[in-house]
Amino acid sequence: MKPTIKGATRVTLHVVALLAAVGVVYVVTRDSDAQTVMPASESHGAMASGVDAPRSVSLTPEQQRRIGVTFAVAATSPFVREIRVVGQIAYDETRVKTISPKIDGWVERLHVNATGQFISVGEPLLTIYSPMLVQVQEEILL
Repeated sequence: MKPTIKGATRVTLHVVALLAAVGVVYVVTRDSDAQTVMPASESHGAMASGVDAPRSVSLTPEQQRRIGVTFAVAATSPFVREIRVVGQIAYDETRVKTISPKIDGWVERLHVNATGQFISVGEPLLTIYSPMLVQVQEEILL
């Protein structure tokens, strides 16, 4: 019977050693999980006390792809900002001149093609026919 007791003792020791190894692995992995993932109640308490403990977050490539995490190299470049607005374009009223002839008549010929077209000083704008002006010219000639 002695050989059976020794064999049973040996098996018992192996089972105890195996259970101890499993317990150590459990404790080690549980402590590392507790450090990376803080329960909500603890994180709220840490924020309320004003203590900011450094924490890191690890994501698998699948988790990164699922939530749309992207990476890029940081670089200095000009900041371009596009602004879209509605507006009205108008001419500069300080540069507009009003022409008011003091004679009766009508425009015979217009020397410009479009409203707002620029003209130079001395350049003809229009040709006027005025019967009153023709009558005055004839009187002067007589």
